[in-house]
Amino acid sequence: MDPLAVSGRDLATTQNFKTIKVDALGTKLSYLDSGSPVGTAYETIFIVHGIIFTNGMQRVLKLAPTSGLRIVAINRRDYPHSSPFSPAELDTMATGSDTDKVIFLSNRGLEIMTFIDEFIQQYELPPISGDGKTGGVALAGWSLGNIVTCAAISSAERLSPGVKFRLAKYLRALVLQDPPTVALGLPARPTWFPLYDPQIPARERVDYTCQWLTSYFKHGALETRSPDALSVYLGSTHRAPSIFNMHNNLSEILYPPPVTDGSDGYLMRNFESQLLANYRKACFDPATRVLLPKMKIWELSFDATLPNCILALWGIQDDNTAHGGDLVNFEVVHGANHFMHWDDPSEMIEVYKKLVA
Repeated sequence: MDPLAVSGRDLATTQNFKTIKVDALGTKLSYLDSGSPVGTAYETIFIVHGIIFTNGMQRVLKLAPTSGLRIVAINRRDYPHSSPFSPAELDTMATGSDTDKVIFLSNRGLEIMTFIDEFIQQYELPPISGDGKTGGVALAGWSLGNIVTCAAISSAERLSPGVKFRLAKYLRALVLQDPPTVALGLPARPTWFPLYDPQIPARERVDYTCQWLTSYFKHGALETRSPDALSVYLGSTHRAPSIFNMHNNLSEILYPPPVTDGSDGYLMRNFESQLLANYRKACFDPATRVLLPKMKIWELSFDATLPNCILALWGIQDDNTAHGGDLVNFEVVHGANHFMHWDDPSEMIEVYKKLVA
């Protein structure tokens, strides 16, 4: 049986998924929690996954408690153990007006912010210390997960006064972990993505995409910032794609969505202007910074990552320069790919510690 065909709704039966209710309708987000480190002073990172690879953070989860971190991996809506989207919500994603789509994304952001606030209270997380060196929380979106993390920050103005007050004391960082251009609504050249390439047989697209997403790319002279320097279609042979060392864990990691009509497909195809507005509001809007005054913003990238993610890095750098040059911090890890958290979890933990320091 093809491991990629294993149903995500049946996976992770041996893992301790929990859920938190995030609205009055009973909507739930599921999560895995590394647990608190020994001692009282630690930082908590909430990480939201990307497409297909719903549970790829398990290696950093295992290392977190002995590293002074608490990591909470949140499953997005429509992924295992979290609430699916309703038919009405899917209709909005497919055919909604621009206003409908703005509200839809804002609601997804509020779900994430509510989750964080409930988790803070339920587990009595330590706030940011007086000297700013310990405590508090960070919100990280990995890959397509940046859609909902940017929506979360950009929707902060809609939170109740009590939640605003609490998160202002806790939120120390927003981490954009290797976002592709599509997650931020940024223009892209090249725009190729194998999941939607009609030249690839539909039955092979998910498998092809998984191998492509996890490849190590040997790009040309990235310092030129030219799209012509990017390797687009084929990863390098100098290191095997990450999926080749996931073979014992595929049924726990992967949840392939429908190729053409799944919710992630709608998000990638139908929300470009709304995603761009959310990303720019989260990262560059002065009013957002007033609401969350202790929040630093980091763009975390890897120089062997996907071409779409390198293009996003350049786009964020350009936007940051246009806004004065000091609103977004940048960290580029040499030799790492889109799945550093799986292939090199110890090094990934050290990067996370730097970003939340």
